[in-house]
Amino acid sequence: MKNKQKTALNNQEKLFILNNQEQEEIFQIPKFRQKNRINYFNISYFKNEYIKNMKTLESKVVFILQLGYFKSSFQFFSFELNRCKKDIDFILRDILDTNKEIKNFNISSGEKTGRLQRRKIIKILNFKELKNLEEYEIFLSKHIQTNIDPKLLFQLLFNYLINNKIIIPKYYIFQSIISKVIKIYEG
Repeated sequence: MKNKQKTALNNQEKLFILNNQEQEEIFQIPKFRQKNRINYFNISYFKNEYIKNMKTLESKVVFILQLGYFKSSFQFFSFELNRCKKDIDFILRDILDTNKEIKNFNISSGEKTGRLQRRKIIKILNFKELKNLEEYEIFLSKHIQTNIDPKLLFQLLFNYLINNKIIIPKYYIFQSIISKVIKIYEG
């Protein structure tokens, strides 16, 4: 079984865990239907507390987008206007109750604003950032004795992060953690 598992690592030592479609389903910006938008972009609690203190409409829209996408996927995203247009239009019309068109402003979040908004969202939803990768390697090391399948290790780690309210990292972080654990196990 150990020899068979080594084929999971390609020549660049990147671990193949998920195919492209599986990666897209997990790591791309969520695609909401109308009823999902109502649930994920609902800001009734946040409206008075956080939104009212934001200076620009752009900041409000970006915050609500990040909040909704995070509530759905436990991840933060960089996004382009055309990719989120339906969500932005919904937020403007149904959440912020404005007739302003998206073409009237540039929807972007400066690095400082983006960091501040992410920190607010993390605090509001009581999440933690992924910090010490060794902690997650130790967690997986306990489970590798019973299963060395990279996809199952991915699922274990993914569920562990969600259950412990830790932000889901980018795919390459999962590859790195799982690859290291497998290499140590294979010795």
